[in-house]
Amino acid sequence: MKTQNRWGKSKKTWGMALFLLGLTGSLMAEGPTVSGYVDTQYGYNFSKPNTGTTALRSYDSQDNTLANTVHLSFAGTFGEGIGYVVDLDAGHDANTTVGSIPASGVALQEGYLTYMAPCKLGFKVGKFATYEGIEVIETNANPTISRGYLYGLAEPYTHVGGVATFVLGKLDFAAGLVNGWDQANDNNQGKTVIGKIGLSLGDPLMATLSGTHGPEQNQVTSGGVITDSRSGANRDSIDLTVLTKIIPMVDLYLQANAGTEAQVVDNDGDTINDDRASWSGAGVQPIIHFGDKFSIGARLEYFSDPEGARTGTRNISTTNITITPGYKITDNVLVRAEYRQDSSNKKIWVDDKGMLEDSVSTGALQFLVTF
Repeated sequence: MKTQNRWGKSKKTWGMALFLLGLTGSLMAEGPTVSGYVDTQYGYNFSKPNTGTTALRSYDSQDNTLANTVHLSFAGTFGEGIGYVVDLDAGHDANTTVGSIPASGVALQEGYLTYMAPCKLGFKVGKFATYEGIEVIETNANPTISRGYLYGLAEPYTHVGGVATFVLGKLDFAAGLVNGWDQANDNNQGKTVIGKIGLSLGDPLMATLSGTHGPEQNQVTSGGVITDSRSGANRDSIDLTVLTKIIPMVDLYLQANAGTEAQVVDNDGDTINDDRASWSGAGVQPIIHFGDKFSIGARLEYFSDPEGARTGTRNISTTNITITPGYKITDNVLVRAEYRQDSSNKKIWVDDKGMLEDSVSTGALQFLVTF
């Protein structure tokens, strides 16, 4: 009897499992589609810094090194209106994007679900890239090999949370709550509000006005007890990014960005929540296409950080001029070279003797295969 009862329960269990499996199979009628790239690049600082690093850089801060990154993207649908995206990185870029490479060697760049109702109201929940800026995590989508100051200093990379979206003709809107800037687990007791307004007129003009508001500083603990949640030390960021293709064979990107944040400590080490630090910058990044094979990407960018909140150096202003010619060997194989000149009103870069300089020149080579 016990055996028969167990078998009866097992039949019910297996029946439910088969039903769910069939339901899942019917929902997953489309996808996943798989895409990605393999990126190998070499970066060199002509000052040969004895520190081995170049200040104010994000992905290419290490001098005289070969870097390799593999990116995989999986996308599909679970029935009408429901979709998913999972982006994975392994190698060099994963370390910068998530802070440290996990023991597996693979980092989750993005992983989220989407839902779009027939009324154009949608939702996105999970980990997803910021709305701010020209440049993105995926190197194959950027005009140049290196990233600029705004990408590395003035914008978040990713968020964890959820947003609601709405499309109204040529306008699209998004607003939601997230843990903050690049925080898988929140570092304080507050949440960050993010939002955007997008305008799409096709090739003449595409523009996005986006921003964030919320606390981003680490909460203070003593003996395992939170003594300062930093929930009132808000950081505000606003970004305007524009793309126009009105000039034949030219993709012209424009960006302006500004931010403020409550300062943690003053020069004497005292907490000062009432004063705020600010920063701002602007950039232009064209891509000039000479047929289907050859192109030249470029960047002219300026960044100012009076209180040193983003750079660690007070009253600093910096510029960089970058030029990146590229050639497509095939539709899936791209080779690019880069020369970049950075300059500042402060001596922040190091040479081979450890002396500080107010300018630096770097070069890079990239071999990129997409699939």
